[in-house]
Parts: sequence; C-alpha cells; structure tokens
Amino acid sequence: IGIWLNRPKPEPQPPTDTDKDGTPDLEDSCKTIPGPPRWHGCPIPDTDMDGVNDEQDSCKTVPGLARYHGCPIPDSDQDGINDEEDSCKYVPGLERYHGCPIPDRDQDGVNDEIDRCPDQPGPADNQGCPVIKAAINTRAQILAKRVMFQVNSTRLTKNSYPAVLELAEAGYTMPQQARNIKVQGRSGQALFLAGLQGMIMGKYISEHDAKVAKWVANVMCGGDLTSPQEVTEQYLLDLEREAFLSLTGEKKTLERIQAILTGGKPLRN
Repeated sequence: IGIWLNRPKPEPQPPTDTDKDGTPDLEDSCKTIPGPPRWHGCPIPDTDMDGVNDEQDSCKTVPGLARYHGCPIPDSDQDGINDEEDSCKYVPGLERYHGCPIPDRDQDGVNDEIDRCPDQPGPADNQGCPVIKAAINTRAQILAKRVMFQVNSTRLTKNSYPAVLELAEAGYTMPQQARNIKVQGRSGQALFLAGLQGMIMGKYISEHDAKVAKWVANVMCGGDLTSPQEVTEQYLLDLEREAFLSLTGEKKTLERIQAILTGGKPLRN
C-alpha cells in the first residue's frame, strides 16, 4: 500500500488546442482556424471582405485597399474619377479628360467642345468666335462668291487669290466645325419612317420621294446610332456625302436634275 501511495503522480495533460493558436478548444470558437484570444480563437474579422482585417480597416463596411487602410481610393473632387487616375484631383472634370474640366484654350469662358473658334476668344452668344463687324461680314459674303476652286481639287484658282487675300486682310476667319450636334439615331429615324409609310400608302409621295426622304432622315438623325448622342459637323457632312453619291447613282435622281437644269421645273417621278 505504501508503494502505491508513494508512486509518481502523472503529469497533468495540457488542454487540447487543435489549431495551435494558444486558445484551448474548450474556449475556442474556431477550433480548426488559428485566431487571437481576444476574438475567442477566431481570425480577426474582415467585414467588407477586402483582405484588410477590421482592426486595421478604417472603412470596415466598404471594400478598399491596404494602402488606403482598407478604404476605397479617394476621389477628392467628387467627380467620379479616383485620385489615382485623376490628373486634376481637386477640380471636378470628365473621364475623357482624365478627370480635368473640358479645356478652354482661348480662355473666353466657352469650353472647347462647344467653341467654334477654340483658338480665338469670342462671346458665348457667338459660339465662342470673335464678333465680325457688320461691314466686314457683308464684304466677306461678297468676296466669298469670287472664291473658286479647281475642278475635282481643293486648290484655289489663280483668279481667287485677290479675294482670299482681301478676306484675310479684313480680319475674316473661318469658324471651326461644331462638335456637339445632338442627333436622335435610330429612334428618330423610326418616327420619320413611320410618317413616310403613311404618305406612301396615301399616295402623297412616290417611291423615289420616299427614298430621298429616307436619306435625309438618315443624315438628320445621325445615321445608324443606337441612342441619342452628340456628333461632329464633319460626321454629318460625311453622311450627306454618302447620301448624295448614292442618290446621284439613281436614274430617277438624274432625271430630276435634268428637269431642273433644262426646264426649271421639278419632276415627280
């Protein structure tokens, strides 16, 4: 009995800690995932799932980046373009200008997108172009009629040089083409086509009238655009050129042109 009473007592077994995080399984709410005791053995939470734990995350409910302490990239000027992509961080602007405002090269208060003379100051009521005196404008209209081009060329004829030089000396400058013309695209064309169909059924117009009108509608609505948007003047001029070349390839168009040139009266064919 003495031997049994004096036997060595077994060493107490440490509590089980499956994930080896220092929190015994009896107290560990995440037994198989290591975590600090202050979170009951679970990892530090990451509420917004952005990879930055809540203890280091200054924006716990909004995903962000570690270099911004778990917050999104700032947008100081609130223009929808974050500061890392914004070339004008403190001035609201547009994405197509890298977060900067629309330029105004001539500093006349009319931005370059609506300024028809972006390199010459002018008032907004004259589309950003200098106001030409009435006398100069009248003279320019007279001189412009004397400006001629060589056939199938953009080169001036020699007889046009004096008129062009006088225009320049008078201070005339050609306005820049517009770049913000609003067109309706397919939705606008649909209205035109519906009206044309009714006129054809009522025999108010001929089939060739309708063909010409469809081309006109195509130009006015900006072609086959899926939604209303702004286009440039050159874009519309290209559509006009396409319509003109297509129609002049039609026999009935040529007959109409001939009727005007030879008889001075329109032909309905």
